[in-house]
Amino acid sequence: LQRDREEAVRETFERHIIADDVRVETAGDRLARVMIVGPSARAVLSRFVGEAALDLPPWHHAETRCGDIALRMVANRRLVLPGVEVIAPIEAARPVWKALLDSGRAAGLRPVGMTALEWLRVEAGWPWFGLDFDEGNLLMESLSGDHVSFTKGCYVGQEVVTRIEHQGHLNKKLCGLRLGGETLPPHGSPIWLGDRNVGQVTSAVRSPALGRGIALGYLRRECWTHGTPLRIEAPPGGVEAEVTSLPFSLG
Repeated sequence: LQRDREEAVRETFERHIIADDVRVETAGDRLARVMIVGPSARAVLSRFVGEAALDLPPWHHAETRCGDIALRMVANRRLVLPGVEVIAPIEAARPVWKALLDSGRAAGLRPVGMTALEWLRVEAGWPWFGLDFDEGNLLMESLSGDHVSFTKGCYVGQEVVTRIEHQGHLNKKLCGLRLGGETLPPHGSPIWLGDRNVGQVTSAVRSPALGRGIALGYLRRECWTHGTPLRIEAPPGGVEAEVTSLPFSLG
């Protein structure tokens, strides 16, 4: 959880706790989280903790152990590549980190930072709260069935989601953009279709897998067709762009 969002999330949970006997607390100070990503991720983890790592469906989690250290593994769908998160007690982070690297050395496992994570999550079309969407966005403008369930039981805001799904339509939504040239437009850059402002950029990266710049941005519904040519207002001279589906095709 982003540190600047902890208090807002806590307040939201507490506001909607009526009669339940629960306590809200931040676990980030006592838990460490490592994400293993790539085609060999499951194989590396099976060597690390055993075959159970291979059997987790997306978003399922399971307890396991590394020696005498209790761990929790979570299979996620945040990225285009296969990924599993390993959650360990903070005091055990160093030995778990070393054991993971030792288990994956033969497969080429190596540490990477936030820049690589940003490449991967934009390629996957995975929006981040506070950057690609916030409290001002409708759920279906920013998220899809890969991010949330539209068939679960009662939840705050369900009436609006149901009304849009069955009676109305969206005027804008988060889309993928393939960029021309070397310029990466900054967050908030206006997007134009001819002489009309039809949206704005939320995230942009240069994808090593695609060998070009790509971006996420909100577009009005008349621009959602794959291949629609657009122009992004960004220094020094603007950026040509083309609408594409999400996630970005890496083939």
